[in-house]
Amino acid sequence: MTTVKEVLDVARQELGEAEHPPGSNHTEYGTWWGAQDVWCGMFVSWCFDKAGLLLGPHPKGFSYTPEGAAWFQNRDKWTKTPKPGYVVFFNWPGRHDRIEHVGIVESVEPDGMIHTIEGNSSDAVRRRSYPRGDSSIVGYGIPDYAGAEVSDWFERATPTDLETTVRRALNEGTAYGQRNWAGTSKACLATAQGIVNTLNQQVLARLVG
Repeated sequence: MTTVKEVLDVARQELGEAEHPPGSNHTEYGTWWGAQDVWCGMFVSWCFDKAGLLLGPHPKGFSYTPEGAAWFQNRDKWTKTPKPGYVVFFNWPGRHDRIEHVGIVESVEPDGMIHTIEGNSSDAVRRRSYPRGDSSIVGYGIPDYAGAEVSDWFERATPTDLETTVRRALNEGTAYGQRNWAGTSKACLATAQGIVNTLNQQVLARLVG
């Protein structure tokens, strides 16, 4: 399966690619998609396609940014927390009342600064940076990267979700009234310990960091 590194490697190789002629919206990404038009979504879809991962409702992904965002949202793959490899959607204040631009998160600094790679950014593929909480950022789509399912679930899970999961592991399908470890298998206890370890590494570290 496709990794974050593979997608970012593809996107980085495209930095500096531009419209020919300038201002025409004519790009290799449009040629690949089959339409020479506004191309930020085409670029993102192209990068994921080259890395071997479908990103959107169509055979090649998406080009219309609201449709791309809706695809993530409808699959419960939407978050307000940025991570490298996530797809970032924008709505510039004072312009259209809809999502109108998209890019790929390249990295996130400890202070929250978000670095992206975007197509159709001043007519080219460019790096951009935004402070966390920037009003133009609507949210982030979570692609189906290799090995990402568990960590992404913890990213979105509520405290109730986590408590329910631990209780189910400890009770092995019995009622939630269990008060001791009696009758709990070693495999089940190992599962519970794994959940606690993940909480410590992925949740607690961010809260106290």
